[in-house]
Amino acid sequence: MGLSTVLPLAASHRKTAAFIAVWILLLVVILTHLAGSGSRIQAYLTRTATYTPPRILILQQIHSGSAPASKRAYGTARDEVDRQAERQALYEASVSSHRKYAEAWGYEYRVDRREWVSGAGGLHFLNKIYALLDAVVQALGDEQGPEWIMLTDADSLILNPSIPLHALLPHPFSPPSPHVLTPAHLEPPPLILGNQDGNGFNAGVVMFRVDPRLASFIMSMLAHESVLAALHGSHPSDQYLFGYTIQLEENKDVADAFYEIPMMWINEYWLDYDEGSQRIDGVEWTPQLQVHLCNGRWWWSTPDWREKIVGHADALYEEAELLGQGNVRSGLESMEDGKKTDDAVSRWWRKRKGGIQQITFTET
Repeated sequence: MGLSTVLPLAASHRKTAAFIAVWILLLVVILTHLAGSGSRIQAYLTRTATYTPPRILILQQIHSGSAPASKRAYGTARDEVDRQAERQALYEASVSSHRKYAEAWGYEYRVDRREWVSGAGGLHFLNKIYALLDAVVQALGDEQGPEWIMLTDADSLILNPSIPLHALLPHPFSPPSPHVLTPAHLEPPPLILGNQDGNGFNAGVVMFRVDPRLASFIMSMLAHESVLAALHGSHPSDQYLFGYTIQLEENKDVADAFYEIPMMWINEYWLDYDEGSQRIDGVEWTPQLQVHLCNGRWWWSTPDWREKIVGHADALYEEAELLGQGNVRSGLESMEDGKKTDDAVSRWWRKRKGGIQQITFTET
């Protein structure tokens, strides 16, 4: 074979080898990408399979002086005996409502009936704060204690038990949604989840993450109560005391870790009937776990809160028991509203920033 024949063959072999090398490189890139995708998919599946809800305490504080004068004003058409009986009926219904919900989802429930301070002169508001401090201190001393505490007033009632409370928490405390990109971890990590109505921050239902800074903040609230009482000539409300204290420079780290959540989730004053979502983004469905009959809404004017709220929740429990073949939690988990909640909450937390810059605090 002559040189003129060998050279073309050698060149042809080099081209073939280069072509094969390119294909091998391309194949490696494709396989690497697929492997990476597989790893990400596997990571998601693993995260979903191994997700464990945080330990949650639902806390209520009820005592003989629980009803403030502002609530009694709604019952001026009735005598005091009737008002007291109706108020007590609502409080006990609230206890039953939250205890049943906590048992269904495996949360801890606690009702604090101690009168930490006398109710005279508006001091009854402090009982709730003392109860919260007591719960936080206990949790800090218990490795298996609650990681989150929802403090909810005794005039709130569970409306939709198929919505798990842990699903409303930000990542990584909430379960990942298969339909929506999991939000990044919030910075700073959340310490308080609260909301505001048309008048500003409302302390009726608030969620707290157990942390030593939270205990210090609550003690700061109690320390400033007497100062504000002397300054204004009357004892401050719990939400005014909260707002005053969180705005102090000494509590800036707590303020930065405050995150606003929609009232619709846990503190809406009215039944939603799926219309409330229009008030948030005009498009997406929004979960409503409970209703807060703030300042006696409904309970004086009409007795149908039992049917509209408690009755609605009871019907869902009955449906869940059927769906879960006796396992209520399994049945609740299979309901559509719970699945929609994961998506709605993930969308909300993707655009949240901590801080109180957008929060209005009342001055009374």
